[in-house]
Amino acid sequence: MYADLGYDEKVEVIELDPYSGGSSQNLYSFKELVDFLDVDMKCLTEMRGFIHYIDPDQLCQWLENTLGDNELANAVKALVNERVNSSNPVEMHIQTLATINPIKELLSFRLAQCQEVLEKNCKVQEEMCEQ
Repeated sequence: MYADLGYDEKVEVIELDPYSGGSSQNLYSFKELVDFLDVDMKCLTEMRGFIHYIDPDQLCQWLENTLGDNELANAVKALVNERVNSSNPVEMHIQTLATINPIKELLSFRLAQCQEVLEKNCKVQEEMCEQ
């Protein structure tokens, strides 16, 4: 989760703002993705703010196929299914955008779990070296 990924493992995200439009970016680590994601909902109503976005379906595919984290992908899917329930395409898009910050919270929690595991492993290795 902390390691840099290769070119074939990258994830493509989108940055939108009301003045310069949109651009895609490639990210090469899970941490980079967590740091990137953020949706300022004012961007939709007040012509200010920004959207740092990834399509939730694309995210789930990347989590499953590249990182092998099916549990996290399923949690993201469940969150999206719970919050995106309109049949109106415009409302559905707004609801999808509104899921990005809660998705980021899920991803941040997983990142913290990984950090905790890494720290425990380092302590174990240090203790083994001292013996």
